[in-house]
Amino acid sequence: MFKKALYRLLRLKGVQGVKIFALADIHGELDRLDLVCERAKREKPDMILVAGDLTRFGPREDAETVINRLSATNAKVLAIPGNGDTEDVTGFLDEAGINLDKQSHRHGDVGLVGMGMPTSMVLGGMLLTQYATLDDAMEEVKDCDTTIFVSHMPPAGTKTDMIFTEEHVGSNFVKSFAEEKQPELLICGHIHESRAIDHIGNTLVVNPGAVAEGYIAEIDLDGEDGIDVRLHRLDEKG
Repeated sequence: MFKKALYRLLRLKGVQGVKIFALADIHGELDRLDLVCERAKREKPDMILVAGDLTRFGPREDAETVINRLSATNAKVLAIPGNGDTEDVTGFLDEAGINLDKQSHRHGDVGLVGMGMPTSMVLGGMLLTQYATLDDAMEEVKDCDTTIFVSHMPPAGTKTDMIFTEEHVGSNFVKSFAEEKQPELLICGHIHESRAIDHIGNTLVVNPGAVAEGYIAEIDLDGEDGIDVRLHRLDEKG
């Protein structure tokens, strides 16, 4: 059974009929990735957003394989590095022009900003100065009708950041950033067992679950209908 949330509190102004596949924590599992690609060829999403951990500490070639397979579906692909992605992977995402980490992108009336968590950041400490450019990136898309924030870490104290002991282990920074900026949608990952939908004020928060464990989220942005989120298992047909 898939989980579904119709978030009709939002009215998305000029955004009409944008379909998104939200992925996280692929960890180089190509068999599961191929199921994503098969589903994408059927469903024809406009965008595929990857919330980090394309690889499991693998080389850039592993990330290239992941991105090439996703790009072959003809969707616009954007990604951020996760804690399982090396600097070489981050460099590849930069070279490919698809890295959302502390950068902004536009897709019609949808503005996107991301915050990654590459291995070097984990080892070196997560300093707020590393996120200084996030404000600038959000400023660049403030005129968009709908804003999406993609973060590898989930926001603290939500349904999307609980480990098996029921402890909340998410990021206070991500939570504060969402509270302040109130993007319409926040897509996160990292905590595999917290596949869930929640909200922070008017921000809808989605942890799609790990592709490596067979999960994705399908999200529709559609004007007056707001945001429609479905959490899927990859072996489901619907």
